[in-house]
Amino acid sequence: MTKYDILKLYEGPIRIMLECGLNIKDIEHLALYEQYCEMKKKKHKVSYIVNYLGEKYGLTERAVYKIVDRMEKRVKPLSK
Repeated sequence: MTKYDILKLYEGPIRIMLECGLNIKDIEHLALYEQYCEMKKKKHKVSYIVNYLGEKYGLTERAVYKIVDRMEKRVKPLSK
C-alpha cells in the first residue's frame, strides 16, 4: 500500500480533521491525555499530574500543559 492509497482510503476523515484544525501527530499523546483525565478525576492536583506525566513520557511540564490545552480545545462546527 502506498501513501496515496492510504490518503485516498481515509480522505473523508482526514479532511474533517484538517477542517477542525486537528494535528495528526497528537495521536501520539492520546495515552498521556487519558491518564491526565483519570488522575484529575481522582482529584490529584494538576501540578502533580503534569509533573508525573512529564517524567513518565520524558516531556517538560510546559509540553504537557500544551498537550492538555490542545486536547481540551473545542473544535469549530463543520461547514456543510
